[in-house]
Amino acid sequence: MILFKSNKSSHFRTATAVAIAIFSFLSVQTFSTTITSESTLYPKILDIAKKLPSTGTLCVKEESGYRREGRFIYLKVDDRYISDLAPLLKNVHDQAPDNEIGAHITVILPFESKKLPKKIVELGETFSFEVQGLDKVVLDEKENTTWYILTVKAPDLSTLRRKYDLTALPYAEHEFHISISKQIMQRQ
Repeated sequence: MILFKSNKSSHFRTATAVAIAIFSFLSVQTFSTTITSESTLYPKILDIAKKLPSTGTLCVKEESGYRREGRFIYLKVDDRYISDLAPLLKNVHDQAPDNEIGAHITVILPFESKKLPKKIVELGETFSFEVQGLDKVVLDEKENTTWYILTVKAPDLSTLRRKYDLTALPYAEHEFHISISKQIMQRQ
């Protein structure tokens, strides 16, 4: 169970959902999140992101381990979403998100995949998306982590999720996104 502070702002709900997804491997985690739109602070990032390819290929990665058992289904997108954009974040780019699959949009989380049939016929297909904005997700002091994400609109991915009796959007009905940078602050 993950506990978080509530707020009615849609940006806050998106941040909470992203934080839940990022830390879905933990059984109990207490944290609060704040989110700010960074689109006006970094217009160049958003402009470049909107010029990058807006399609990706549906892929799967088998997950195993504590709280991550199942198939992780994601849309593999151009790695330039990380390599070209993260360095443009002034004084905040510490590292790319830590995963071997590179830039991607999470479509179905491992715990959700347990409901799916063995064969997902859409694997390997191309889906499109549209970059909407750049957000900064700050987890509480306990986690000491800030994520920069591009929120994206992907109606065909929502349709795919509904086909398999899932909610239209992952992360408790919040936006699809591409994580482009993660900053871990040093504890004092």
